[in-house]
Amino acid sequence: MQQNQNDQINDLNSYKVQIGKSLILRPGGNIFIIPTIFDNNLCQFYECKIYINQYNYISIPSNFESYQQNIEYTGFIDKVTFLPHGQGELNMNNFIRFSGQFLEGLADNICVVEEVSGIKKQYTYRCGQKHGPFFEKNENYETLGYYENNLLQGELICKDNQGVIQSQKFYHNNIQVNYNTQEYSNQIQQNTSRYLFFHKDYSINNYLFLGLNDGNWLNQLLIDYYLELVQDYYRCIYTDQEILLINTIMSQDIFSSQISNFSIGLNKTEKIEELLKQKYNRITIILNADRSHFITLVFQNNALYLLNSMNFINDQDILNKVAQMFNKPEQQIKTIILNVPQQQNCYDCGLYSIFNVLLQYQNIDKSVGEIDYNITTPQKITFLRQHIRNVLINDYSHIIPIYK
Repeated sequence: MQQNQNDQINDLNSYKVQIGKSLILRPGGNIFIIPTIFDNNLCQFYECKIYINQYNYISIPSNFESYQQNIEYTGFIDKVTFLPHGQGELNMNNFIRFSGQFLEGLADNICVVEEVSGIKKQYTYRCGQKHGPFFEKNENYETLGYYENNLLQGELICKDNQGVIQSQKFYHNNIQVNYNTQEYSNQIQQNTSRYLFFHKDYSINNYLFLGLNDGNWLNQLLIDYYLELVQDYYRCIYTDQEILLINTIMSQDIFSSQISNFSIGLNKTEKIEELLKQKYNRITIILNADRSHFITLVFQNNALYLLNSMNFINDQDILNKVAQMFNKPEQQIKTIILNVPQQQNCYDCGLYSIFNVLLQYQNIDKSVGEIDYNITTPQKITFLRQHIRNVLINDYSHIIPIYK
């Protein structure tokens, strides 16, 4: 910790607290200056400063995404995610000052934008984009209207300094129309959605992103998104020992969303048939069983393994159904339920399944049954949750979590 020369000394009943400052460089490139109690290195997450060097930083509101350099944030941050959370201010190139509330890294509620030219704007934000009533004011005029999902909607009024209406226009989805399509006075109370991350055919919006908060259940799109990044990484390393990953979307197409309904047969598409004809080190399947619980299965050397962090009484039945995908007249598929760590709650199954998939890549030179699946501490699962969040917001040093 670097102590500032202007340390604050608070005297309360003869107890003195020296406040210094910690300088932290995050993997994404952002530099943090955080007030810190000098005696015990305890960080205080108010009046923090972030020098933003990270490309496409999530906390830059959507209408300012063109600003990528010389941006500073001052205010509260979350002690776990290190994202703006609470009252804060963004200074963009010393040209625009954006001040208001941030919720889990995204601008939220009433925010004020001030330009050096003297123009002042007040917007309502949700999830980092304009959503609700706004006004803009300069020396001569004031403009009032509404946004919905960053698009102009409804009536747009321009008044002079005496309050006389100079113009009245109507908009629908940011396009001017000749009539008022809807009353937007209550639009601020309606939900909004915003896509935050994109990779190939995958996209994550603000609601899915909340699944990475502690105590939440991961949506299967989050799981597929991250594992697609993992696949891309290992394809560059294991060029001669590829692992085929059948993600939650593919497995749902094959086994349906109700795998425990054994009256529903398999749907092996031509694409899957072609994939199964190729030679792989192993085939890993991550499955959303009955849309309520994630499990991992691995096929290698005519053996199908089940890795379930919350064992079911019908585990063997699920194994038998999945084994039908690999059955051939000349082969007898062996089914094995592996002893893996059991989760202690009802929401971490997605993380345990991801963990078990990662072990397949990290131990590609071992057979499935030889891998050590023991998770020594629950903190590894908590760390994995935070790591996936950091990967999505591009604040990570390695795509694969590295445990201490």
